[in-house]
Amino acid sequence: MEQKSEEKKGLTNEQRMELIKSNMEKIRHKIAIISGKGGVGKSTVAVNLAMKLASTGSAVGLLDIDITGPNVAKMIGVSPELKPLYILGFP
Repeated sequence: MEQKSEEKKGLTNEQRMELIKSNMEKIRHKIAIISGKGGVGKSTVAVNLAMKLASTGSAVGLLDIDITGPNVAKMIGVSPELKPLYILGFP
């Protein structure tokens, strides 16, 4: 996996965006939990929905894009210091 990460470092932003688009097209179903207001339970709903779908055997990915206070990692028991190698197609 490290080699793939190294290969992707040389990509331009345009190439990265194409890679993201290509990877996202492979995902059949996407659900976004959004609200303009904080503290209304978006992360809780997202985690509970992801856990339920995963319990049925579905392959599930969960992306927390809350830049002011991401807490999904804490909610599912993953150390927030751990960084995934790939997020939507790039390191």
